Amino acid sequence: MSARPASLVRRATGVAVVAVLTVGLAACVPEFPTGSPSGTPSQSPSGTPTTSPSPAPSSSARPVFDIAEHQCAQTITVDGEPEFPMFLFQEEITAADGAAMEAAGVKFYSFIDKGVFLDLGWTGPQQQDFSDLDRVMATFTSRVDEGYALPRLHLWAPDWWLDAHPAEATGYLRTPPPVSFDFREDASFASELWLADAGDRLRAAVRHLLDGPDGDSLMGFTLAAGMYGEWHTWGANAIPDTSEPMRAYFEEYAREKYPTETALRAAWGDSAATFAGIVVPDEADRLATADGYFLDPTAGQMVVDYYEAYHQSVVEAISWFTSIVKDESDDALLTSVLYGYHPDLGWENQVVHHRAASQMHRLETVDMVTSPHSYVRRDLGQHASLRNFPEAVGAHGKLFVSEADERTHLANPSLFTLASTMEESTSVMRRAFGQAVTHGTGLWYMDHSSGQWYDDPAFAGVWSELKQWGDYSMTIPRCRNSEIAVISDLDGEFRLGTETDTTAKFYEGRIENSSQGMAELASLGTAFDRYLIEDLVDGKVPDDYRVYIFPDAIDLDADERAAVEALKRDGNTLVWNWAPGYVDDQELSLSSMESLTGFDIEKWSPSATLPVSTDFESGAYAGSGFDAGAFGFGALTSDPALVVDGTWSALGAAPVGEEWFEFLGTNPSETVLEGGARYRVEFDAQTNADPGNYFYFYAQSPSNGHAKDVGNFEWSGGDDGRKSVEFTLAWEDDYRVNWGVRGGGSVSIDGITITKINDAGMAPVSYTLSPATFPASPEEYGGEISLDPVFVPMDSDHVLATGTIGGNGPSLTVAGAKDHGTWTSVFLAAPPAPAKLLRWIAQNAGVHLYTSGGDPFEVSEKWISIHAATSGLKTITLPAASPVYDIFEDALVSTSTTSFSVQMDAGETRIFVLEDASAGAHE
Repeated sequence: MSARPASLVRRATGVAVVAVLTVGLAACVPEFPTGSPSGTPSQSPSGTPTTSPSPAPSSSARPVFDIAEHQCAQTITVDGEPEFPMFLFQEEITAADGAAMEAAGVKFYSFIDKGVFLDLGWTGPQQQDFSDLDRVMATFTSRVDEGYALPRLHLWAPDWWLDAHPAEATGYLRTPPPVSFDFREDASFASELWLADAGDRLRAAVRHLLDGPDGDSLMGFTLAAGMYGEWHTWGANAIPDTSEPMRAYFEEYAREKYPTETALRAAWGDSAATFAGIVVPDEADRLATADGYFLDPTAGQMVVDYYEAYHQSVVEAISWFTSIVKDESDDALLTSVLYGYHPDLGWENQVVHHRAASQMHRLETVDMVTSPHSYVRRDLGQHASLRNFPEAVGAHGKLFVSEADERTHLANPSLFTLASTMEESTSVMRRAFGQAVTHGTGLWYMDHSSGQWYDDPAFAGVWSELKQWGDYSMTIPRCRNSEIAVISDLDGEFRLGTETDTTAKFYEGRIENSSQGMAELASLGTAFDRYLIEDLVDGKVPDDYRVYIFPDAIDLDADERAAVEALKRDGNTLVWNWAPGYVDDQELSLSSMESLTGFDIEKWSPSATLPVSTDFESGAYAGSGFDAGAFGFGALTSDPALVVDGTWSALGAAPVGEEWFEFLGTNPSETVLEGGARYRVEFDAQTNADPGNYFYFYAQSPSNGHAKDVGNFEWSGGDDGRKSVEFTLAWEDDYRVNWGVRGGGSVSIDGITITKINDAGMAPVSYTLSPATFPASPEEYGGEISLDPVFVPMDSDHVLATGTIGGNGPSLTVAGAKDHGTWTSVFLAAPPAPAKLLRWIAQNAGVHLYTSGGDPFEVSEKWISIHAATSGLKTITLPAASPVYDIFEDALVSTSTTSFSVQMDAGETRIFVLEDASAGAHE
């Protein structure tokens, strides 16, 4: 990580509070569908008064809300009393579910609006319509007598504002997709005008609700912006943000970071660089690698600085808006944001992730951090892990709230509707509860439909049971007892010049049956805690762990290296992935890696690239390299009105309303695309009839369905002319590129050129565990994530895994361990580590393993939660004798034991408290 500016101050004209973000102190699945102070006029930034009808003020004493540590973990307090932080979240709190939750003792509720996102009611310049806000609050208080509201308020720039200020909108290097539920135009996070105007409207909304009849029921806000309100920029694969506000922000960032233009030129390796001449790096800059996937540490520093600025602009926007809520409410309201997700969208562009989480954690104006749990592996028997850094969040005095948006058996069929019975729905809700009590976090049960998902009286009993045990959890220690810490370095990704996010693949992936980072850790059979490298520097990571795993420590500065070096003691084990410390100051250094890891390391790189190309202009498919699409829907036309150029063009004419209509593609027997290679496809498009939705292009490996689609590109009717798409194929040998029409319409395609920009480079490493250490373990791992270069440990004391690059060539040590006396180093050349390997590491480090592994497992000092991946007898071994109580059987398992067993069905969740709780939850 390169040194950053000491601080940046966001100043937006006309808003009283100035949010200061101090830095360097040592997320995507859709969740839902799509004003002025009361009494007397207030002043807008331009001085124009705005008015609103005066609501009747509340007369009761307002409760005091806070986040405080209780029994070892953070929680919400109301008038100083700690409460178990369980919420109901619906589009609109329904009468039935509100009554059921209130009867269960739930006090906290969050919502938007029925069928739409709740926003500021920002209808024009200095104009607001508070009717929606008033209605949703009135609906809530009419349905919940004694509860507190945390509305989710979306801060998006409205269309009229974007029309008035087009230069303030997010800009893109590629043509963004058509407007849809998944994409909309929005203001740049760096737009000071948006911050000022939206901030003024937010201030007015806060005051209006506080002064209204339901003000005493308002506990705070979840402030939402960006894609789905989750602080991702819309259209990440179109590569934001080229707007002038972002360019100016980047310039300001560089001026803060580098004291002079001489320093700037030295850092960027550009003798002509000036502050005034700074521009947003283009795609070629971002992909200009010098060594495999790595940017040149000097020539690529401009790109690194841009990424730092880009992500910091998001956190500064969070700081700005949360400061307004705190200021206007005199710190009476809590603030919550959806940010800090761990990077897990490895098929998306780097800008999609929340890579300034450490800075957000240090904002004093943020009280709660929330995220949905893993979308990729939330089926029955899977881990559905927390998609964040809960221990890091808690270390900074904030409460993490897990968004348990489990689709129940009553939800409409969808990609994430996995439960098919009430029993299965109960199990996944219990799984989420188990995560909350073992991690000492909050959770909200979220129903996107507001009524349908929980439309069964049986859910009332589920909620009542969980809330009773949640309340019980507040009476006993809520401490973690993990012996493994996973420490992430989120900005190391900035050093990589790849089209998609490389290090995110170490955390999660799309392929269900493969080894994935979080899945392997979750089924290890013991607990692990999650922090960021900045927390290690700041002394916020406890020093009693036995194993420290560094999944992505690519670029460590001097302070971070010193903090890591301090762990090399007391028999600790340090585990490294791929390229730890390869970026060292302004160079790429094997010796730096060797010093950090204690291994002699050899680098393997691919041969030079050999670009090739082909183009299409033919009156017949045969011999052209193309066909009429996978289903033969296409045709070739010589109709002059339909021909783009020359005498023939490919034609896609889809019937009105036809959902998906693919009419053109490469013929795999004639046009062979090399797995792992990077391609540019250029073509001419002519609209003949506007599409119902859009025209589209993508590359697909048929053997993998849509799991490994790349190069997704969409365009609207009338957006004719030359198109260009670049993409890198996954390591499959059956890719074809496809053109289609969605929703009916007609388009002609011509002049296709397919150019291989780069050869495949390094194929993924496939490996098996060493039979000497892991007898009867023939499984093959890896084979999915391409890494370039590949780094091989050469002097292991224990060879733990061996394999080959691309399935051929010499056998290489893929994983090895080395004893350094006071500490042990484990190096993995091809992450992520499978659970069998992690268990060996843990056992040899003296970590207590509670189970034999394979089942998603959570544990803390007083709680155990197990979610069965398979049916069978599960034996749990404790580190010391303890009482064990089965909360769902409501039965004492033992008054004192070091081991117990339970028969479980696949997909079942069981939770145990290590206390004699015979009366505890029922008092």
